[in-house]
Amino acid sequence: MKKNILIVSDQATHPVIGGNRMCIMQYAEILRKLNFCVYFLYIENVGTNALQDLESTKLYWGENFYLYKTSRLQYYIQRILARFKRNKNDLYVDIYSPWGAVGYINKLHANVGFHGLIVNYVWLSKLLKCDIPVKALYTHDVFSNRNERVKGAEWLSFSVAQEEKALRRCENIFSIQDEESLFFSYLSPKSNIVTVYSSFPYISQPVTKEKNILFFSGAGSLNLNAIKWFIEEVFPLILRKDNSIKLFIGGKVCQVLEKFPLHKNIELKGVFDNPSDFYALGDVVINPVSEGSGLKIKTIEAVSHGKAVVVDRHSLKGVYAPDIFPVFLASSAEQYVNCIIPLLGNEMKLNNVKSSCLSYVQSLNKYIENQYYKLFGDGKAS
Repeated sequence: MKKNILIVSDQATHPVIGGNRMCIMQYAEILRKLNFCVYFLYIENVGTNALQDLESTKLYWGENFYLYKTSRLQYYIQRILARFKRNKNDLYVDIYSPWGAVGYINKLHANVGFHGLIVNYVWLSKLLKCDIPVKALYTHDVFSNRNERVKGAEWLSFSVAQEEKALRRCENIFSIQDEESLFFSYLSPKSNIVTVYSSFPYISQPVTKEKNILFFSGAGSLNLNAIKWFIEEVFPLILRKDNSIKLFIGGKVCQVLEKFPLHKNIELKGVFDNPSDFYALGDVVINPVSEGSGLKIKTIEAVSHGKAVVVDRHSLKGVYAPDIFPVFLASSAEQYVNCIIPLLGNEMKLNNVKSSCLSYVQSLNKYIENQYYKLFGDGKAS
C-alpha cells in the first residue's frame, strides 16, 4: 500500500483560480508522482468561502476529501478573543485556527495512518501539534506587515512577532522564494526551511504567428493597476508602430475592465477554466506588475506554455535560477514596445524562446521534486 499525505487548508482548491490554489494543486501532483496517496482536509470558517467552491473541491478529491467546519459560536468567540490579544495594528495569528481541529486530525490519523502532513498558511500552524510524524508548513507568502509592504489594497497582515510565534512551531517550513526563506530563517532559526517555488508541467503549443499580446490575471488591485498602465501608456505606442496588433485580456480582471471604455483592438476574453485555452491565442505574454510579494505565478505559468514573456524586473524576485529565467525585461513604456514588436510574428525567435522555456521548466520541476523527496521520501510502503 502507498503511504498517505494529508494537506490542510482553509482555502478551497477548486475551481483552480488564484496562485494559492494553483500552488496546492501543483505540489499535490508532485506528491502523487512520488507515489503518495494524497488527501485534502478543508477547514471551513464561517462565511469565508462560497458553497460552489466547497462542492467543486469535494468533487475533485472524492473519497480523499475531509471537511472540518468551524461552528458559528466558536467563530465569534475567536473574533472576540482576537480583539483582546491583537497588537495595535495587526491580527492575532491564530485567529483562523479552529480549536478542535488538532483532535479531528488525530482521529483521521488513527483511522487512515498518515506518513506526512502539509499545513497551508501561518494562521493554521497550531495544527502542526497533531500526531502525524512528518510535518511541514507551506507559507505561500510573508504576512508580516503586509499592509505596509504592499500598497493598494487591504491585506491579511500580522506583526513580525506574531508570524515568528507561528513559524517557531514548525520543524519544517516550505517557502516559495529565496528571499522569504532568508526572512523565515531569521524568525525561526531552528526550523528546516526549504524553498520549493511552484512547479508547472510544460505545455507545448504551436507558434501562432498572430499579432496578439496576452495578459491573464485575477482582479487584484496590483494586476488592475498594471494593465491599466499598459493600456494607457504602452499600447498606444505599439499601435503607432502597427495598428493591426491586438491586446487580449483574460481572467477575472475582465470583470473590472469591462466598466471602462477600451480601444477596439483590446478584447476582453473573460474567465478560462483551462488557462491553456487562453495562452493558445498568441505567442507574446506581458506581466507589467511592478510591486507585490509572493511568487509570480502567472509569469511562470506563461513560461510553462513556451510563451515569449515580457515583464517588469520585479518578476525576477524570488524565482528559481533567475539568471536562466527565459523572460524579456522592460521597465518603461518604450522598453515594452522595443521588446514586444520584434517578437510578434517572428517564428524563429519564438521557437528559440520555446526551447529555452522547456529547459527552464524541466530544471525547475526536477529541483522541486527533489525537495519534497528529501523531506517525505517516496510513497512506497516499506
